[in-house]
Amino acid sequence: MGIPERARFYVFMMRLGSWMSRSASHSAIVAWTCALGLQSQAVGQAVLYSFTNFVGNPQVSGSTDGSGTAGLFSQPWSAAVGADRTLYVPDTYNHTIRKVTPSGVVTTLAGTPGVTGSADGSGSGASFSEPIGVVVNSAGNLFIIDNSTVRMITPQGMVTTIAGVAGQVGGADGVGAAARFYFPRNLALDSSGNLYIADSFNQTIRKMTPDGTVTTLSGLAGEGGQADGTGSAARFEYPSGVAVDSAGNVYVTDSNNYTIRKITPAGAVTTLAGTVDSWGFRDGPLGVALFNFPENLVVDPAGNLYVADWQNSSIRKVTPDGYVTTVAGKIGTGSADGTGPAAQFNYPHGLAIDSLGRLYVVDTFNDRIAEGFPVPVFTSYSASGTALTWSLDGLLGGATVVVEASTNLTEWFPVQTNIAGPFPSQLPVSQPLRPGPAVEFLRAYSH
Repeated sequence: MGIPERARFYVFMMRLGSWMSRSASHSAIVAWTCALGLQSQAVGQAVLYSFTNFVGNPQVSGSTDGSGTAGLFSQPWSAAVGADRTLYVPDTYNHTIRKVTPSGVVTTLAGTPGVTGSADGSGSGASFSEPIGVVVNSAGNLFIIDNSTVRMITPQGMVTTIAGVAGQVGGADGVGAAARFYFPRNLALDSSGNLYIADSFNQTIRKMTPDGTVTTLSGLAGEGGQADGTGSAARFEYPSGVAVDSAGNVYVTDSNNYTIRKITPAGAVTTLAGTVDSWGFRDGPLGVALFNFPENLVVDPAGNLYVADWQNSSIRKVTPDGYVTTVAGKIGTGSADGTGPAAQFNYPHGLAIDSLGRLYVVDTFNDRIAEGFPVPVFTSYSASGTALTWSLDGLLGGATVVVEASTNLTEWFPVQTNIAGPFPSQLPVSQPLRPGPAVEFLRAYSH
């Protein structure tokens, strides 16, 4: 039985052997891993992502609407994904907001390429000045960071300024136009509709309620540094990115401290990942892992963070306990499609993740958006008296997963068909113990 052409990936698993590798073929992602002995132990490795160019052209910047590489950007800096998988992108140097359908069709939602300003209005009647941050709510309204203000765009393209005054910087709390920001960079939403804003030059995290009231959640305006604490006792050094999990915890990329910070709903700030005042490129736990100016981040339903590690041109993952791994990219710039370290980026600033686990990287200096899929891998196994059971990780939410077995890599026999749970999830794969060949292969694929 052959792999369906529509399969997104397949996995080979050799029960007995002594080596491990990764490769790609047949437009599918192949992950090899092996299990030795019959004791319970970890046999896999961290889930990687495989990336391809989604929209934009690394060789050409511009403002043209179109599909795939025909849709052009000029240094986009962030993205947000709606419930229908539509992407929204502040196209920073074009001074516009772009819309990208799930099939990769790029259009201009608001603003006019090359025209700067702060005018509210509909579609091309509105103007922006290097818009940089974006988030979308469940109703399809966008919230944009633009020229030290927060702007809102309705699904119909009507733009209004809801907090701050264009070009006027400061740290004042207040309602609507009475509030001031100092070159904020990114923002996030919680389940109650509150906005959290990384107010970068103020060295603070701001909170904006649905009625437009802006307060300072953490840090003290104009006082940079590195200190854990509650409220104004905490210190940041150029906070750039912000994300909120389902429990209301706020996560911040503290860029000039090279760390990831966590703010509880009670306002207590701690350092979750990275090493304070030490930059570099290293995976590991808190105090071991190194970042180099982390820019933006997103959080998945399990509380894992994905971080655009800007100066390292890589995408890092941070588990809820603060352990850092690299899911794609490596030190050095480029624009190559690929899996894990084979993928190349050019100073990525933004990330978005959809409900199924697709990860979108705003590859800023490549003028493109790259789309990534998790690479499945057998992460652990255990043995009972009658069967071996493996855990298959790295599955898109809701994927149909078919598992087959073979002794000769030519004839394949069904083991099980199952549906992956919501992202991120693991799928148990069991194979009965029975007399037979010393070597048996398993493969799994989804379509």
